[in-house]
Amino acid sequence: MSKYIKNRNIFFPIDSKSDLYESITYYSKAHKKIRFKDHYNKIHFGNIIAYKNKWKILDCLKCKFIHCIPIPNEKKLKNFYIKKFYNLKRKKDYFKNGIENKKWWNKLYTQRLILFEKLLKKKGKLLDVGSGPGFFLAEAKKRGWNVKGIEPSIDAINFSHSIGVKEAIKGDIDDLKNFKEKFDLIYVNGVMEHLPNPKKFIEMANKILVKNGLLFFWVANDFNFFQYLSLSKTKKPWWIIPPEHINYFQTESLKKLFDKKKFNLEYFNTTFPMELFILMGKNYIKFSKLGKESHKMRQTFELNFDNTNFLKKFYQNFSKQNLGRAIEIIVRKKT
Repeated sequence: MSKYIKNRNIFFPIDSKSDLYESITYYSKAHKKIRFKDHYNKIHFGNIIAYKNKWKILDCLKCKFIHCIPIPNEKKLKNFYIKKFYNLKRKKDYFKNGIENKKWWNKLYTQRLILFEKLLKKKGKLLDVGSGPGFFLAEAKKRGWNVKGIEPSIDAINFSHSIGVKEAIKGDIDDLKNFKEKFDLIYVNGVMEHLPNPKKFIEMANKILVKNGLLFFWVANDFNFFQYLSLSKTKKPWWIIPPEHINYFQTESLKKLFDKKKFNLEYFNTTFPMELFILMGKNYIKFSKLGKESHKMRQTFELNFDNTNFLKKFYQNFSKQNLGRAIEIIVRKKT
C-alpha cells in the first residue's frame, strides 16, 4: 500500500516496490536534497523526487517548478529532436492524425480563436511558436487573422505550405530575438515542456508582444493525482520522459512562471483528464492501440457539446483540483 506525502501542491507516492518501476524510484521530501549549477551558469536547488535512467527529477525551489537534471544544452537537444523526435514514422503519424481528427481539431481551434478575439476585441497579428503542420494557422487565417508561424522541422514547414499556410517559416526559439515585428497574440502549444529555460522564453516573447497583447500556452499537466492512481495499472510513471520533456508543470507552478508586474491572468483551465481511461481499464500506456481508441472517445464526448461554455465550466472543476491532462493559460501584457 502506497503512502502519500505532500510536497508543496503535489502528492508524491512512497512505495517500497517503486524501485522496480523501470529504474524509477520515488523519494520523500527529506530523502535527498541537491544544489547545482547548469550549463547556463544558473543555480538550482531542491528535492529529488524521481530518477529515470541517467536523469534526476528535481522539484526545484529556485525555479518553482519540476524539471530534470542535468538540463541538456541546445546543441544536444537539437541532435535529439533531429534523430528521434522528427523521425519518419512519427512525422507521418503526426500529420495523418491531424487530418483524421480534423473535425475535432477545427472545433477546438475555433473555440480558442473566438476566445482570443473576445479578449482582444479584434483579429490581429498572430505568431504560432512551434507551428507544426500548420493546422491552427490555417484555421486562424480563414477567420481573418494575420498569421505567422515558426517551426524547426522542414517537413512540417513543407506540409504547412502544402495546405496553403505559406506564412510558416523554418526557425527555432532563439530566432525570436531577431524579430522586429510585434504581435497581438503569441500562441505556444506543447512547447514549454521542451525548453531548457522557460522563463527566458517568456521574456523573449514579451519583447515582441504589443501592449495589452496575449500569450497563450498549452502545457502538459504532470504529477497530478490521477497519474499517481494510474501507477497501479501502468507500473511506471509514464509521464516522466527526459530529455523529450525537460519541465513538468502543475496548475500552480505554471501560474508562478509569469511575473505579476508584467502580466495579468486572463484565462485558466485544464483539459479532459485522459488518465481516467487508464483507471477505467484502458491501459493505453501498455497497449498503444488503446491510446487512439481513448482519444476518439474523448473527442466524441466533447463533440456532443454545442454549448462550449458548459464544457469549459466542467473542466474548471477539474482544474481546481490540479486534474486534467493539460493546462491552458492566457496572460495579458500590462501597459
